[in-house]
Amino acid sequence: MAGDAVVNAAKRSPSERADGVSYGDLPPAQKRIARTAVEQDLYHACPELPDALRSFADRFRTTTDSYLRYRNTTYGVWIRIEDTLRITTAPSPEQDRSCGPL
Repeated sequence: MAGDAVVNAAKRSPSERADGVSYGDLPPAQKRIARTAVEQDLYHACPELPDALRSFADRFRTTTDSYLRYRNTTYGVWIRIEDTLRITTAPSPEQDRSCGPL
């Protein structure tokens, strides 16, 4: 099934009560998504969405205050899969890439 998705990560200082997902606890395919979002400004997938993308997003759905811990730094995440905004602890990317109409 064709689709379009973007993951953005931005450094944040969450409250002590915030939930965190540790990069080290992620399976390899989800690590690739997290690493790309942090190191290359954003992760973009289209037209085929990897299975790991939805499971990655699900890790952050337990609360509206979820963060990614990556190399001793905490990041908020913004995840859009197709037309649904999933997580918003980071701002939307300035350039929200899109495949256009699918």
